[in-house]
Amino acid sequence: TDSWRGLVTLAAVLIPMGMTFGGLAATLEVDRTTLLLAGAVVVLFGVRELMRSRQAQGLVDLLADQALHDPLTGLGNRRALAERLIEMSTLTTPVTVLTLDVDRFKLVNTEFGHMIGDDVLAAVGLALKEATAPVGARAFRLGGDEFAVLAVGDNDIGLMLADRVRAAVLRRTNEVPG
Repeated sequence: TDSWRGLVTLAAVLIPMGMTFGGLAATLEVDRTTLLLAGAVVVLFGVRELMRSRQAQGLVDLLADQALHDPLTGLGNRRALAERLIEMSTLTTPVTVLTLDVDRFKLVNTEFGHMIGDDVLAAVGLALKEATAPVGARAFRLGGDEFAVLAVGDNDIGLMLADRVRAAVLRRTNEVPG
């Protein structure tokens, strides 16, 4: 829709300009070179504005994505979880929310440094993606070492997800160097 909007804007500029230049060429003695140069300037202006519009839309999309995702793990953030919970509040089926945090994470940061701590968090995020995506659940990083998993389903789904998450997190975090 934004591309169409840009094209409509470009057409809205070019059509009247073309008519104006055409009228000038018909009624006045205007040099064809001058007319072509003026037309080229108008076209280049229109193309530049179309490109700026696309760049601006790309930036808006990027900022909207960043507002809902954790940059370290790529998971949805606390705000994304809140929005998803609001969306799901109208469902008549049960919803399961699992929360977890990384045990002794402060010790990891203290003993091995924040870079290794970030590696651990990234590994947990990857493990959560692997464990949740195949069953239609979503994972979120709430902040620090706190995570959440959201799924449609009852306690059985929650237990199955807890097992999947535990196994994936253990496997991924054992791969972290340090």
